[in-house]
Amino acid sequence: MALPTRLYYPLDLAAKEIGCDINELLHFASIGVLEICIAAPEPPDGWDDDDKLDDNPFEPRLYVNKLKLNKTKSIVKLNYETMNTKISASYNFKTRSYAHLDISGLIAIPFLYIKNFDCFGNDTITVNHFNLPRTETKIEISENLTIKKISTDDYKVNVKSFTISAEELTLLKNGGKYLEKIQFPIEINNETLLTQEKPKRRANENKQALFIKGLIAVCFDNGEQILENPTTPIDTGIIKRKFDSAGLETGVCGKTVTDWLENVELKRTAPSEKSKSKIVKN
Repeated sequence: MALPTRLYYPLDLAAKEIGCDINELLHFASIGVLEICIAAPEPPDGWDDDDKLDDNPFEPRLYVNKLKLNKTKSIVKLNYETMNTKISASYNFKTRSYAHLDISGLIAIPFLYIKNFDCFGNDTITVNHFNLPRTETKIEISENLTIKKISTDDYKVNVKSFTISAEELTLLKNGGKYLEKIQFPIEINNETLLTQEKPKRRANENKQALFIKGLIAVCFDNGEQILENPTTPIDTGIIKRKFDSAGLETGVCGKTVTDWLENVELKRTAPSEKSKSKIVKN
């Protein structure tokens, strides 16, 4: 039975199609001859239920060519479509948020994350931005807008999710195609990030902040007073001196810790000793 040509292949089928093994494909990718893609993950739906938070969330933001953006408009709409990838977005400059952002199909892992991948025997890599597949023929793209890359917080990609487009496979069959000059680090001077305010702090971050706040409260006689403004004690005061005497670096400035602890309330299982003494006096 005659079947249509595949548009993309998982690693095992790609290896079978080209007559090699998976390790060879990974090697070609690790030296820049082959571009690896993945299916764009679903972004998280919401953050209300702490127990259901994804510990590997895909939270995409778009970098576009800032020289072509018309920021006199409060809303910018973007549509991009190729054979394997589709992106649509509506971004509000006033609120700095997306009315919607939908990414479906294939997105490409930049070479810098794949470089020498086969030397280390890893099952996963951590990526903080993706590209559009380089070989795709564009079907539709919004006027005056160019998507440079798709940014995200550190996202772990398993090798089992690696995908290769039919175009890339054809290039490999014909001897490969080396990437042009790779810049390290990536230059983004001619790009602007369409980003939105971060969602509420995640469950683990809340727990970490709660633990730090609790340690300060119980380890210092005036812990609760320190917590009212921990910046100075951490930068130059008693907490800094404690670290210095132990031969340790704090590794973070007081302002950062203050931001971590903001809006985090200590959870008490019983009245504090200070509260008890007040009750007795009364």
